[in-house]
Amino acid sequence: METKYNYFIILNTTEGAYLPLNPDNNGLLTYSTEKQARDAFQLNYKEHHEQPSATWSTSAALHWLNLQPFVISLSASLTPMEVLTTLSNSDTPDLKMYSLSSIAVRSIRAVRVDLETCRDYEVSKIELINPEWWQQEPA
Repeated sequence: METKYNYFIILNTTEGAYLPLNPDNNGLLTYSTEKQARDAFQLNYKEHHEQPSATWSTSAALHWLNLQPFVISLSASLTPMEVLTTLSNSDTPDLKMYSLSSIAVRSIRAVRVDLETCRDYEVSKIELINPEWWQQEPA
């Protein structure tokens, strides 16, 4: 039987690692494929900070680079509480919700998780900036 996976974005900030919550219902922000997770995050960046010209926000770009977001995968059979328990590396995860706010992420509600534990599950980094952005012609 094929194992199904859920994919999560981890934000690696200077204050710690965070797992974003769904803004509508505070559930875990979950994706069914790695590509969906990466695309959703990159799309949010492009919509807010990348313009068709070379005038997009350098400050925002630096914030995004400092977040060092990456995607992890866990078995889809895990419940949300099991996911939090696993990623926080604790039997009693801190369920306090944090509101991360910066030029890069605007405002994201999230729960704190253990960075080293999350790195054990790392699937891929999210490339936030196309290195050839300055060569592309405006649409």
